[in-house]
Amino acid sequence: MNNEDKLTYKVLVLYAFDRLGKSAAKFEISDVFTKLGLMNIFELTEVIEEVVDNELVKAPENGSIYYTLTKLGLESLDALKDNMNTTHKRQIDIETSLINQNKNKSLYVNAMYHKKPNDNTDIELFYRKDDKLIKINLNADSNTEAELICRNWNNFSEEIKTKLLNMLTLKFEED
Repeated sequence: MNNEDKLTYKVLVLYAFDRLGKSAAKFEISDVFTKLGLMNIFELTEVIEEVVDNELVKAPENGSIYYTLTKLGLESLDALKDNMNTTHKRQIDIETSLINQNKNKSLYVNAMYHKKPNDNTDIELFYRKDDKLIKINLNADSNTEAELICRNWNNFSEEIKTKLLNMLTLKFEED
């Protein structure tokens, strides 16, 4: 990613934060950009780290999962957003609108996967109900396996979450 692309991506990320009400969880931001195919998860992570380092966005603290657009970030966005690609702007508007609608619901479930250069596939699973969040990162050997995991998570997340929590809270006897 060259410096011009980085600046473009930073402005897009700041715009997405603004459209999400000035604060968003990383999975919400990644949802926007991976669905649109504007950045992969690795590029997005790098951009988010840079906007945090530049104090344009404040990192989550005190157990929160939400990043927050700072005054400096908003001022930077205001100075640069007129130069944004209008197609990207519209696409981000649509995706963030959908996320904002889901924020008003008590349950939000999402699953996505990203093919890596080494033929493995990273999977991210999210489950948010009210203020409770479960985020699971997995690695699959193939896109087929990743698609199945994502489909099952989207269709059966409540059951999977319940079974997973039951298993994690069992007391096992030590030998």
